[in-house]
Amino acid sequence: MSTLTLEIASLEMPCFIQETSADQLLSNFIKFFRGKFKIYEIILHKAKYQYYSTPRRISFVIEDLDILSKIDNESETQIVLHKGPKIKSDTSMLIGFMKSHNINENQLIIKDGIYYYIEETKKITLIDALAESIEYSLTSIKWPKTMRWEVTGTKWIRPITSILALLDNRVIDINFGHIKSDRITYGNKFYKNEQLFLENASNYTSFLYNSQVLLKRDDRYKIIYDGAKKIASSLQLEIIEDDILIQEIADMVEWPYLMYGEIPKEFIQMPKEILITSARYHQKYILLENNKGEIAPYFIFVTDKIINDNRLCIRGNQKVLNARLNDAQFFWQQDINFGLENYKKKLKNIIFHEKIGNIEEKIIRIKEIAQKLLYIEYGKHSTIYNIIDNIDNTESNSTIEEYFEKDDKNSNENSSDENSSDENSFNENSSDENSFNENSSDENSSDENSSKKNQNPLLYCSNTRNNTEYKSSCMEIMSQQLDEAIDLCKADLASNIVKEFPELQGIIGGHYARYSGKSEVVCHAITNHYKPQGISDDIKISPVTGILAIADKLDTIIEFFKIGIKPTGSKDPYALRRAAIGILRLIQANKFKMIIDHIHWIPQDVKEFILKRKY
Repeated sequence: MSTLTLEIASLEMPCFIQETSADQLLSNFIKFFRGKFKIYEIILHKAKYQYYSTPRRISFVIEDLDILSKIDNESETQIVLHKGPKIKSDTSMLIGFMKSHNINENQLIIKDGIYYYIEETKKITLIDALAESIEYSLTSIKWPKTMRWEVTGTKWIRPITSILALLDNRVIDINFGHIKSDRITYGNKFYKNEQLFLENASNYTSFLYNSQVLLKRDDRYKIIYDGAKKIASSLQLEIIEDDILIQEIADMVEWPYLMYGEIPKEFIQMPKEILITSARYHQKYILLENNKGEIAPYFIFVTDKIINDNRLCIRGNQKVLNARLNDAQFFWQQDINFGLENYKKKLKNIIFHEKIGNIEEKIIRIKEIAQKLLYIEYGKHSTIYNIIDNIDNTESNSTIEEYFEKDDKNSNENSSDENSSDENSFNENSSDENSFNENSSDENSSDENSSKKNQNPLLYCSNTRNNTEYKSSCMEIMSQQLDEAIDLCKADLASNIVKEFPELQGIIGGHYARYSGKSEVVCHAITNHYKPQGISDDIKISPVTGILAIADKLDTIIEFFKIGIKPTGSKDPYALRRAAIGILRLIQANKFKMIIDHIHWIPQDVKEFILKRKY
């Protein structure tokens, strides 16, 4: 039994495309070899396949090739019959057929009124068949982006440094660009950054292991994950689970080695999301948390070699992270001092789309759509206590608790206020849901009506369905909360933190709203109105948040359709399909009663586009 090994070494490739390209390298080779060289297909019947990827190479190994005869023996001549156009067809079709096969009219035969061309395949050896299949595989890999890196114009994801192609101990001659195949490979660049010569294809994995290269991505992933868990356990903490991050780190190293450093406590006071984004997205560090879910003052980082003196490496990484966090803290403090209301005034300077307008104009449209949706869902023709029905059908009461959660500060103030149970606290012009928190009434009060009036309005409405006046008050409160959330939902786009970390839009706005004393309903809506952003997002959210999220997405689709920008084929640059799917998911998850097809003011083409996403 024989072994075939192919390795394409290059400069460092981007993460997440290494493994897929290695898979393509192997599958393209097998598909082409089996399709074109059927006489040799038998050698693959008992073969074992494995592809590998690291930042500096993609490769595959095929073991147990059943080569029974000499590999230089010539195959028998193969006959291939190519079917052409009919005799009655246009002359241009016949000319095109002959041109594609590089033949003249004398080489054609006619049978049953159809032109045919009989091709005799060239005699080819197994080595030549393998070489041709490898060259096809190299040219057939589909990269997201490529670069020209040498004079012939050959494209690859990064400049190629060497090609190793061995059948047992024999080099398979390949030319790709200006690179000629050999038995050369390279070890870990931090260990032995020099040419290594592989004698036999069967020794490939062990040979590189001895040069500090772990070829299997899964092996590197396991070392990183298990190592991080072990470090966290030694500190009586847990890692913040992030499978994508660990996969990314595994794509950045060939010989992972883990260490940990400390985060100064003054940075821990910032929102969790800022810490995670600074460490995870920009530095690829793994963060830790305690059993309460609070960020711990430690981080784990991974190097590409075993470090003898950890202290210097730890100090260097701590210095880099501290600089990142120091910048983030400065931006955070600046934003808090400036205020979300002031950032809202800057939205007229932020263009949503050159043909649609700015963000300030989008806010006006969202507000109009959201109020219409609110009326459809909870207007006079409906019942306000449908909100409670929605929540009761979920697995827990967490949604309603979120919706009417009270700020601790306001709670303490209310509990000490002797007028907290006064009927005036239920002024229907109030936009603060804390005025309606059932916990705000005196537990020892014997006044049943006062106690009822101090309940959450939606809870109270659900128990007093005939109280039309109270339901109207609830509706007005929701309308006010919705307007307030919409006014501020995009304000953080002008903030320093979001300019530095765009992925935190919405989340940071929620924090700023909380700092400025906005109600929890408003803060929750600002934080979550971009949902769903992924398949795993929890989208069982409060009614105000849900309506805002739907209105935002609906406005985006309507406006792009107005200017003729619609998804075509695989192209959807403004993620309109995702927005449509998001609308349907929000309606279903929160059991909203609105039916898109019955809303007359939504353009028909938009309705059809959204409803197509159901299927």
